[in-house]
Parts: sequence; structure tokens; C-alpha cells
Amino acid sequence: MFMDLYPDINLVDLYDEYEVYLAASLFSNSSNFNIIKWWLVQEAVWPSLAKMAFDMLIISVMSAECERVFSSLKLMIIDRRNALKEETIEANECLRYWYLYGIATIAKS
Repeated sequence: MFMDLYPDINLVDLYDEYEVYLAASLFSNSSNFNIIKWWLVQEAVWPSLAKMAFDMLIISVMSAECERVFSSLKLMIIDRRNALKEETIEANECLRYWYLYGIATIAKS
């Protein structure tokens, strides 16, 4: 399974990277520590571990966004609106997102 996900990673090299990583004193006690920035800097030192770290760190971000989309769709697609076409739903979600983040505005006539 692991080799299917990371075919370009040599297990011996990965083990060596992991051992060095465990032996190193790495983390800051700073309250504004950013794990993504840290792995970006460390990527040259531990490329295989960094790749796996990025894969793991992105999971919660991706799932949280999906939850928000499904939650907003649940409010939009009610019994009276169950015949909406896929294109209409997609357009509505795009417009809602753009409006919330200031990318689009409502024109005043």
C-alpha cells in the first residue's frame, strides 16, 4: 500500500531520513509556529518525509471544505427545489463563495 502511494521513495532512504528526523531537535516553542512553513523549509533536508507530511496535513483542510459545501447545499436543495440542475447548483455555489470572499459583488441598479 505504501509503495503504491509513494513509488518514487526508496524505503532504505526513507528509514534513514526518519532516523535522522527523530534524533534531531527540531521544533520551536514559539506560539506562532507554522508547521506548513516549517516543512517547506525542511523539504530539502527530508524530501520524502516532507512529501508525506504535506499529504497528511492537507487532509483536514480538504475534508472541512467538503463539509461546508455539503452543508450549504443541504440548505439550498430542499423538497421544493429538488429539480435544480447540476449547472445551477454549481453556479450558485461559485457565486456564494465569490460573494463571501469579496471576489464578486452584487451590482446596484
